[in-house]
Amino acid sequence: MRFHSQKLLVALFSLGIFGSCSPVKTPVGVSVSPRLGEVMLDPSSKGTVKMKFQVPVDYLSKRGRLLITPRLVVPDGEVADMYEPVAVDAPVYAKKIYRKKVLEGYVDSLSGQVVRADRWSELMEIPYETRVAVPEGWDDAYIDALVSVEGCASCGIIDTLFVAKLRQSEPVDTFSLQWIRPTLAKRPKVMEGKGIAVLQFTINRSDIDGSLGDNRAELEKMAKTLRPILEDSLASVHSIHIIGMASADGPFGFNTNLAYQRAVAAGRWLQDRMAIAPEMKERILADVRPEGWEPVLEAMRQAGDPDAADVEAILERYPADSNNDDVQEREIRRLSCWERIRTNYLQRDRKVEYRYTYTLKSFTSDEELLRMYATRPDAFSEEEFFRVAELMPSLTEKIEAYRKLLAYYPASEVGKNNLAVLEHEWQMMNSRKGGVK
Repeated sequence: MRFHSQKLLVALFSLGIFGSCSPVKTPVGVSVSPRLGEVMLDPSSKGTVKMKFQVPVDYLSKRGRLLITPRLVVPDGEVADMYEPVAVDAPVYAKKIYRKKVLEGYVDSLSGQVVRADRWSELMEIPYETRVAVPEGWDDAYIDALVSVEGCASCGIIDTLFVAKLRQSEPVDTFSLQWIRPTLAKRPKVMEGKGIAVLQFTINRSDIDGSLGDNRAELEKMAKTLRPILEDSLASVHSIHIIGMASADGPFGFNTNLAYQRAVAAGRWLQDRMAIAPEMKERILADVRPEGWEPVLEAMRQAGDPDAADVEAILERYPADSNNDDVQEREIRRLSCWERIRTNYLQRDRKVEYRYTYTLKSFTSDEELLRMYATRPDAFSEEEFFRVAELMPSLTEKIEAYRKLLAYYPASEVGKNNLAVLEHEWQMMNSRKGGVK
């Protein structure tokens, strides 16, 4: 249902009807599950966006209301439509709302879903579904969601979440449409991902200090990324590689060893934080690679520094893949602009990259496929989606299965072709009933 902007303005900018601001308490923010990527629209440029908003524990103070408002955004950045928001009420806020309703006859101006946040331990998941309609020609329209705090003029909008790009159905030649029978061969569902934690360390030390910079938030972000995989009953983790980035400034051998020890420390922090089982600890591996001078060169280019050309010439003359790391440093230190480079462009934070690979369980029976399709479509292979579509009894359910397939596998040529065949059949069927709906 569409949510009118006038009501949103009332909800977002009401100045503290309950007396105090309610800022969020941690930078680990709201997220969307599953990661839709794209949502395929039907031939009438309409579609359904279905997801869950994930709100972490203690994201909101006990006196606040968190608002999550999905929007339709068109290619030029203009907001074309706004949908019903979701409100997450913290305990004190919910009690004040209730008292005002009882004592003063207060009517909450917010339409949409209101969830109380007084009973969740790690992550609250809020189901959300809405229909969207996109005018023809808006090929790059997308859905995002504003995250804001009500009653806090200084807080306002605190985050914007990308939800999904909306993809128009491609025009097809209905005279040449032919159903392609999918290959249903089973293949291992090997998945991989990566992330970066930007950490601060005491000079020449490798131990993790949560009080330095944004270390605590960066480490928690790493844990938040890996926790769903480590705790997923359908996932078998092969390895988690934690890679320290060796600084370009200083002796190559010393920096390489220091970066390795920092990667080891980050791995130990992860093991302790998540109480990882002994057999899993063996799969958390430390590694190291040089960061090189490219980040410094890029920072100089971004700043329009005229000496960037001199640094670039040195990197081209002594390429890093020929073990010239110390030579690069020596030559850059000889430049007359070295002091400015060291002051303005050398990174004070160190990057720790983490890469992970895992295999998702393959489903062995039609009954298991249908059961898991309702709850874990994110764990499906392309071939498993094809089989689910075959099992669906009605045309509309088959179409929905193919749309979901393309949300996870947008490059599937068989999926796009067969969806076009099914949608054409749907149009013809409705035409025979007296007009396309």
